[in-house]
Amino acid sequence: AYEGRPLVGHNRPVSGDFFPALALQPHLGRLLQPADDLPAAANAVVLSHRFWSRQLGANSAVIGRPLRVNDQSFTIVGVLPANFYGLIPGDAAELYTTLAKTALARTNARAWDLQMLARLAPGESTTS
Repeated sequence: AYEGRPLVGHNRPVSGDFFPALALQPHLGRLLQPADDLPAAANAVVLSHRFWSRQLGANSAVIGRPLRVNDQSFTIVGVLPANFYGLIPGDAAELYTTLAKTALARTNARAWDLQMLARLAPGESTTS
């Protein structure tokens, strides 16, 4: 919910290293970072460009505003670039929160939706 108005969007919990590993730059605000995984960090959410445009009217004033995601309060910290559509074609994710701050990911032992992503270090190859 945003300003008391219910919204629908698919949330993807990710680690704070997710966006830095992809070397993405935000369209607006900032993206999640490793510090967002720390227990003392505030709950942060990053919006897809399409969610921001469609649901929030592409309003740049949303940065710093609260957004309730599954009954948890998060602060909108950034908007993804318009050309980021997720990792796979057809990815429906529109909201990104950290795994550490997403209640369902922390409390549901039957959550099987964790995916791993790795990137080779500069100068490394797959033919060692």
